[in-house]
Amino acid sequence: AVVSTQSTGESTTENGIRIEFTAKDKGVPALISNVMVVDIAIRTVPSKPKFQKPSYEFPVFADSSANTLVGQVSVLMQRSDAQFAFAETNDHFTIYPMSGVLVQKGAISGSEDVLEAKVKAVSTLDSSLYSTVDVSFNIIQSVWTPNPCQNGGV
Repeated sequence: AVVSTQSTGESTTENGIRIEFTAKDKGVPALISNVMVVDIAIRTVPSKPKFQKPSYEFPVFADSSANTLVGQVSVLMQRSDAQFAFAETNDHFTIYPMSGVLVQKGAISGSEDVLEAKVKAVSTLDSSLYSTVDVSFNIIQSVWTPNPCQNGGV
């Protein structure tokens, strides 16, 4: 028997991914009298997210405007099965949950040289599986110097 197969659909279920194939016998005489649908359920096993680095450091300017891109934290996973959040409330930075991109909320006042935070990556398949990582934001204070050509300079 000569059999041809064709994928007729793919869907995600709570037990994994369901892929449907249709098989037809192209032989003469046809030994398979009906079209058959084969379901393959692949169970996705939740795993604890693991960050790509043991810690992250990002330089930031104290006088940056709102929504300035700072950097990105990421995990070692085949698919994007993790969502990101700060472990504690953060007044100076925002993290995008799906991508791990960090942005500055606005200017940072104060004399601190470093701000510390913890970022949490939580498995989207099982919220009891998560990891945290330390993130350091090294604050660069801007130093303004007047242009010598201004105020009567040459």
